[in-house]
Amino acid sequence: MNWNLIQKNPVNQPLVGTYVDWKQQIAIECFNQCVYCAIHENSMGGIRNFHVEHYRPKSKFKDKENDYLNLFYSCAVCNTFKNNDWPNEPTPDNSRASYPNPSEIDYNFLFEIDHSKGLIEGKNIAAKYIQEKLFLNRPQLITERRINLLYQRGDQEVEETRKLLEKVKDDRDYRELSSVFMQLWSEFNALKSQLQNIPRYDITDVTRPVQ
Repeated sequence: MNWNLIQKNPVNQPLVGTYVDWKQQIAIECFNQCVYCAIHENSMGGIRNFHVEHYRPKSKFKDKENDYLNLFYSCAVCNTFKNNDWPNEPTPDNSRASYPNPSEIDYNFLFEIDHSKGLIEGKNIAAKYIQEKLFLNRPQLITERRINLLYQRGDQEVEETRKLLEKVKDDRDYRELSSVFMQLWSEFNALKSQLQNIPRYDITDVTRPVQ
């Protein structure tokens, strides 16, 4: 689970509708994952359980309600914890409680991750504030991070096994074993990628048509 710097561009501002109509576009722009905890929508039941996040809360910044540059993608849990919280404007050095803008700050640089335990720790005041306010060490996130580590370790072990098999590639039995092993792992990785990274639902799949 890693964060992504969100590339916001004013030219992408839709010409019609309001923020509720732009959810699919915002989801894709934000890599279909929460900008705060980095969990992919597939682990939360799909797009229905994600929200259009008003970075600057619309209750406090009414003019930003439909400003595309202010709109991000958040899981329902983080969005509920954040609600209309806005303690301070962010600073370049993140030295006070605030929410750094996900389109200006790569959140990977805000946190240290202990993958073996699945825990994260904020590197500065702003990051520590977000960690506590949004409960970024909640049980589900810890489990997701540990699963991600196991996938990474699995990939490493496969690579080591491939190298060992290469050393005995002249032996027919080992060649056959290598071929079967790599085929199975290729299929596993394809399925893993589909489960982790390919959105399971389109917005139309979870929206009842108007009769």
